[in-house]
Amino acid sequence: MSLTRLELKKMLTSPITAVSIVAVIALNAYMLLFGSQDPSLCATGAYRSPFQTDIARLQQEGAYFAGEITTEWHQKYNAEVKAMRNDCANLVPDAEKERIRREDYREFTDEAIAELGNIIYLKESVWSSPVYQKYEDMEVSSRFHQAASKTGAVIAQDYRDRYPGLKGETLAQKAEEMYARMSHGYTARYNYKYGYEKLRIMHTTYPLTIGLIILVALSPLFSSEYSAKTDALILASKHGKKRLIYSKLKAGFIFAALSWAAIQIFNVCVIFGIYATTGAEAYWQDWMMFWAPFPFNQMQITIVTVATSFLGAVFFAGVVIIISAYSKNPFISLLIGGIMLFAPTFSFAFANSAAFQTIYNFLPTRVLSAVGEWQALELVYLLGKAVPMQFLVIALAVLAVAASIFISFFAFSRHQVEN
Repeated sequence: MSLTRLELKKMLTSPITAVSIVAVIALNAYMLLFGSQDPSLCATGAYRSPFQTDIARLQQEGAYFAGEITTEWHQKYNAEVKAMRNDCANLVPDAEKERIRREDYREFTDEAIAELGNIIYLKESVWSSPVYQKYEDMEVSSRFHQAASKTGAVIAQDYRDRYPGLKGETLAQKAEEMYARMSHGYTARYNYKYGYEKLRIMHTTYPLTIGLIILVALSPLFSSEYSAKTDALILASKHGKKRLIYSKLKAGFIFAALSWAAIQIFNVCVIFGIYATTGAEAYWQDWMMFWAPFPFNQMQITIVTVATSFLGAVFFAGVVIIISAYSKNPFISLLIGGIMLFAPTFSFAFANSAAFQTIYNFLPTRVLSAVGEWQALELVYLLGKAVPMQFLVIALAVLAVAASIFISFFAFSRHQVEN
């Protein structure tokens, strides 16, 4: 254990690692409190800074509608919003109604306009008011189960169109089965949920924070021994080659785990301190940005996201260690690792291709960010069965971590023999 502590001390006392840690702590705090995250990976406004969010109002609105989404739930609150729409005091004058029909809806038939109802005649001061707008999310949420059914039908048909034959039918049936469970067997509950969504969306910043610390600290793990010509000393050490190498590997993975835990614990404490833990039981899919048919609630999908991110941190640490074991220059290790870490965050012309997206799902950056892994449903036809891509990604990441230990040990040992 003393050798492992020595390696950890070397990492922590390295000037570049110390500077990186301070910079990452500051960057994480800034992005959490003042910055914003990717809105395409957040179903609400939780991606915004907490200083740009009326948290108290959102909590009150969530508490007002809190409960299981049922027909009775929808009818109760739909009656309230209909009363607002039918109140003449909330509608524009008759002359303005005629102008709206003639100019804004001139391409609509009379039947289509009648179907829209008074919603198109509401005064701006009414439809933009918090009192009215709180019902918009309620109306969307009331269609949760219908939206799940429609999403499943679209995805199943897409599989049948893309893969005619047994493969397409197997994938389509699996999709229909998973979405049927969401539309008929899942109990969807409504509540305020910003705390959980903010914590999940913060994971999209982890390549810039946790990933960077791991990259800087572990890139020299083995390659610095080559550049300093101390690899031969390790071989001749009284502790033996095997023990020293495994101490380095253990220290590397411990450092990665501690770095991830430090940032994660800080974010959990700050986010739930600001946004509260209300809404653990609420649903998480919106069927537009998030349409993966996994029957989780907000707490469950957050736990899954956190666990996936931790695996991604260890996965990336294993990749960096392998690079360091093969490279004789720590700067080359840093460069190669940096490309692997940050390249997936940029947009390229070929990035939208199906092949690229499939490969992207298996990269450590994607696993570390975690949120995107659970965003959608992509089934893989494997041995005659339809398997969700997420399960394969998790399995590969676990195997990759185990393989990195043996590959790194072999790579460094082989270099020693050659030298």
